[in-house]
Amino acid sequence: MSICSECMACSVGVLVMKFYVNTFRNMGMQLGVLCLTMMLVGCGSGGSNAAAAKHTVLVYMVGSDLESDGGAATADIAEMVKVGSSDNVKVVLETGGADTDGWRTVKRRLVQQGGVQTLADLGSLNMGLSQTLQDFVTWGIQTYPADKYTLVMWNHGGGSATNDGEVYGFDEVHGYDGLSLPEIDQALNTSLAVTGKQFEVIGFDACLMATMEVANIASRYANYLVASQETEPGTGWDYTAWLQALQQDSGMKGDALGSVIADSYLASNQDASGITLSVTDLGKVEALMAGVGTLAGKAETSLMTNGSSARLPLAKARNLSASYGKNPVRGNYLDMVDLKHLAQNLVGVYPAEAANITRLLDEAVVYKVGSPDQHYSHGLAVYMPHRQIDSSDVSKQQTLQNILRHYADSSAPPSWQKLLNDYVQDAYNDTLPPVFQSESRVGDTISATVADEDLAQVVVMMGERLPGNQIRVWRLDSPDTMDTSGKTTAGLELGAITLDGHPVAVYLVDTDPVSKDEYYDIPITYNGKEAALRIKMDDSEASEPEPVGLLVQDESGAAPRVEEPESGAIIQPYVQIISLADGEDTLEPYGESFVWSEDDDMDFSIEEQPPGTYVFMMMAEDFSGNLGLGEPYTMTSP
Repeated sequence: MSICSECMACSVGVLVMKFYVNTFRNMGMQLGVLCLTMMLVGCGSGGSNAAAAKHTVLVYMVGSDLESDGGAATADIAEMVKVGSSDNVKVVLETGGADTDGWRTVKRRLVQQGGVQTLADLGSLNMGLSQTLQDFVTWGIQTYPADKYTLVMWNHGGGSATNDGEVYGFDEVHGYDGLSLPEIDQALNTSLAVTGKQFEVIGFDACLMATMEVANIASRYANYLVASQETEPGTGWDYTAWLQALQQDSGMKGDALGSVIADSYLASNQDASGITLSVTDLGKVEALMAGVGTLAGKAETSLMTNGSSARLPLAKARNLSASYGKNPVRGNYLDMVDLKHLAQNLVGVYPAEAANITRLLDEAVVYKVGSPDQHYSHGLAVYMPHRQIDSSDVSKQQTLQNILRHYADSSAPPSWQKLLNDYVQDAYNDTLPPVFQSESRVGDTISATVADEDLAQVVVMMGERLPGNQIRVWRLDSPDTMDTSGKTTAGLELGAITLDGHPVAVYLVDTDPVSKDEYYDIPITYNGKEAALRIKMDDSEASEPEPVGLLVQDESGAAPRVEEPESGAIIQPYVQIISLADGEDTLEPYGESFVWSEDDDMDFSIEEQPPGTYVFMMMAEDFSGNLGLGEPYTMTSP
């Protein structure tokens, strides 16, 4: 037995303003670097004559930047080897897809207690190809026969609809090529035809994959789906906990196993926000799909008959519903929405159909967990364009058309797909921005009424004037009050957010509808990569910014995971510059870069505003993406 050292890698519905979203193109996750020294238990090809186990766990682990930038995959493998395989449970990996030592080629490995046995090095294969996934699944089932099988797909996730159709498994070595839902479907379908075996559980240790569309595809090949509606923290699942439970009860059903995965995931991320994980009975998905199709058919008929008057109730319900995949730093919203919450908000418009969806979803989602901020996450999301709609931007319209074209292959009900296409086209017919009326200032409070029946949201900008009719935007915030008539008030408050003494810009991302906590992104570069630091503030006057984490985008454009900065990382703050003449916007560096040290704990604070004259302005956006600007008001900091 020889010892070898091997590094085994592993985004309110409140406006973040369309002018803010065009600069940073990508966000992904960085993790603390872990170099794991493994014991190589032996080499070989495995054996198709192996005695049948009770349960075989297959993990398709595409390392990508999650491994190359911080060793996330290695960290999860370290959790696995604490348990390892046994006669009853086999844990088998296919690793690769990261541009770092040990991960540039694809390897098949058997997880043993205390080490990993490399069975084969397959060379430079693209893990973003359907064929690679298919071959692994087929080989794993044939080589490690069992009574039950679980397939875990590990990497970034992108929900159900993206610009290029790729939603999972972005191979860093092969240009961040990823798998689309049809490609995943093809891989699993071919493997099923060869092996005749289905899975007890299909799981995604990846962001945003607990969707109706994913569940529909998975229902052809498994009994249960385990996945997250929201983005995941970089640590992902707790493999030690759920593999130990499986070793102790190797015959457990998928709902029980999924519950253990969910509970341990929540327990290992107790201090995090944005935590969701659900277990879906895939035998119930067909009825749920039919229910969604029925509502969509009725809504489509109304839309074709009544036009915008039928679209607006849909848009208002969508605007009020819990959304996932908000990524404002790079100007991208993946526009996934909680299906049950959407249905609940449509009960007043389509009472029978919406109530039916609510009932069917409750039957399908047999278990779910969530952090305290996830009040309206019920287990499955669905794609419905919202922030992606912009009637004034041709390039964004082209992007959305690409998304909808790929979505046609997603397995969503045809009537739902048709509704979304016609819904978007009707929204594009509205090109008039919201109009502010009766604007006034009394003391340090400004007020106005926004005249627009399809008003989506209002924010308040605070910035400083620059030459050339430009504004450097330091803060985008929610107004103090806003009633159903559109009357809005906002207090003019000065105060600079600083990070270890460095002034930073803060832009509103989300507001918790229950606690009223507000989440903001601070645009930065992190070791030269476009990124954001996310903070949370409650609504008390004494509130200090509370760190949530770091988001860094890789080249795939997939949803980022939330991490903590590493000691020694270079942070460069950025700030938005907007031209009031033409609406053009850019993100530009501000101040000096600084090094994140081990002693730094995201030391955010609110300081006195530097001397100068500052501009406050209300801005409103409607459901078609049209932007209206209020009057500018000034305040001087002595």
